[in-house]
Amino acid sequence: MQCHAFSGRTCSDSKIYRRSQSGNSPGPRQQNLRPSLVQTPDEAYRRAQVDTASVPRAILLLYDKLLQVLEQAQAASTLNPHAARQRLSIASQILTHLLAIFIHSHDEAYQQLYLSHEQLSQKLSRLFRQGGSDPQAIAEFTHTLRTYRETWRKQLKILPPRQRKRPGTLNVRFKAPEPEN
Repeated sequence: MQCHAFSGRTCSDSKIYRRSQSGNSPGPRQQNLRPSLVQTPDEAYRRAQVDTASVPRAILLLYDKLLQVLEQAQAASTLNPHAARQRLSIASQILTHLLAIFIHSHDEAYQQLYLSHEQLSQKLSRLFRQGGSDPQAIAEFTHTLRTYRETWRKQLKILPPRQRKRPGTLNVRFKAPEPEN
């Protein structure tokens, strides 16, 4: 049902438009995004505006994603070195993000992790330059990162998920030991 003969808008459209212009609800003209609130992750780290409680868990998630990408690169290295090289490129980006987290921290332990991960980053770039065709080198690199992830998980006291145990029978009464005669 058209309310305005030549405008193509319905009555409900014009009500929404008038309401947005009157100031009762935020319309397209009233959305004011302040540029200071929109920051890149690097700027947020520099200004120390990262929620420090979530950083260790974010690091754990980055380790998990990095290991997943490296395992895909290892699987693709024998069949398709180009795909393995692309995966190594993605792994390098994730590792760079981890380095940014470590370098912008004031904690001494994070600084030590930065130094060790900087060496890993150089090793990863060597793997990338070699074309990603050596599955053994990728496996060694993956093993090193898996060790880092497990120590990080232990420091956070996050245990890997347990397998469910089957429930035992309920109302079990143990027999008293029989006296020996």
